[in-house]
Amino acid sequence: MFILPKRRGMMSKLKVPTRYQFSIPRTETVGTLFGLCCIVQFAFLIKMSSIENQINLLPGLFERARSKKEPNPSFGFFVVSLQGVNGSDVANSGRLDSFMSDWKDTCKGSEIEFAVCPGAMHKKRGFGITQSWVNCIGRAIAADVSFAFFFEDDAQLFNNSFCHPGYRNALYRAFPEDLYVLLLGGHRWTVHPIQNQPGFVRLNQSLGAYGYAVPRWNLASLRDFFLSDLEYPGPAINPDTGWYGFARKSNKAMYASNPLIVKHPQGYSNTWKVVREEVGANPSALSEINMSGSSVRAVQ
Repeated sequence: MFILPKRRGMMSKLKVPTRYQFSIPRTETVGTLFGLCCIVQFAFLIKMSSIENQINLLPGLFERARSKKEPNPSFGFFVVSLQGVNGSDVANSGRLDSFMSDWKDTCKGSEIEFAVCPGAMHKKRGFGITQSWVNCIGRAIAADVSFAFFFEDDAQLFNNSFCHPGYRNALYRAFPEDLYVLLLGGHRWTVHPIQNQPGFVRLNQSLGAYGYAVPRWNLASLRDFFLSDLEYPGPAINPDTGWYGFARKSNKAMYASNPLIVKHPQGYSNTWKVVREEVGANPSALSEINMSGSSVRAVQ
């Protein structure tokens, strides 16, 4: 702050901050004041430049502030199975055992341990698997994990990448902030026209719920949406398409990992009551889609 003297003829006693002190001849008062103004303006410009640099950093700071991701995430692994459930089709016999054996062979020495969620039976299509997911998500909430991975008992890994903790940690740290559910496999993809996250593909629609992951903060929401679907009076519901509407209502988006992590082999479908062909067999299916269109599809 510059203090001008109250009495006339005392301009030589102009008080200047210590860092700007210099002698001021009486005959050069006007020039001195002009020089001081230049100094003040220069200092102001430097300050504004610093502020501008800080403003340029704000988006990144805000992004980090908005993120709910944890520095040391915990993971949970859950599998739904009708093996041993009363009333289930004989095709389910031994299916969970095969699932566990396949994962053990692929992930030799891995620390992954699955919590088994007994499947629910229902006469209406889609209601049984939806109730099964409700129960399984409830277990994930109780386990209080950062990122929960859910599988049907016939999902198969493409390779052993997912077996390594570093891979899963990287998946957690990199997924988009607006993620609702991350699909690890699927088919009949309809992708969003805007793609800006390497390693992930934003989706408009797909089929298949045999492998997916959900961050902690979306678990209760997904469970509650599935519960609301179970109140539908119609003959069938489809959890693998319904969650796209859930995501939109939550102002979030559905994504798939790219490359994909699991496939669905040929086998009996408890939902459709028939033997179905293998689907989602190409881990690079999403990379091979021409994403120049506004809404493009891939059957695989």
